[in-house]
Amino acid sequence: MSNINVQPEFKKFKINQIRPSRYNPRVITPEALEGLARSISKFGCVEPIIVNIRDGANRIVGGHQRFKVLKAAKIEEIVCVIVNLCDSDEQLLNLSLNNPHLQGKFIEQLTEHIDQLREQIADDTDFINLRINILKDQFDLPEKTGL
Repeated sequence: MSNINVQPEFKKFKINQIRPSRYNPRVITPEALEGLARSISKFGCVEPIIVNIRDGANRIVGGHQRFKVLKAAKIEEIVCVIVNLCDSDEQLLNLSLNNPHLQGKFIEQLTEHIDQLREQIADDTDFINLRINILKDQFDLPEKTGL
């Protein structure tokens, strides 16, 4: 694995210079999109959109939902990670970026971790806006055993 590229290339685009792919396998509910918008509003777009520049396509490979949020917010320019991939590699990268089997899973102590964080934050607004309550309830976490 010595061929790992840890220095991605970045490029600034006007938002109307890039376009979503026609094959994106991810969908998002309006509620989740609102939570994503609130996250981007609070923290910024800290995860860049990935764009395939091959043949001038400027097609989004990863970050379709972030793109929707930024476009709705009337952001005019964004900095993206760029790649130059053939169509099949572009689609493989998209699936890899969205594959839950490559992303790991939450720790068994997720509920405790969220509860401790909540004690440190006086206002529950972020927990509600960022849908952390739903995250806590969504996962079927193993019950603690008294070993």
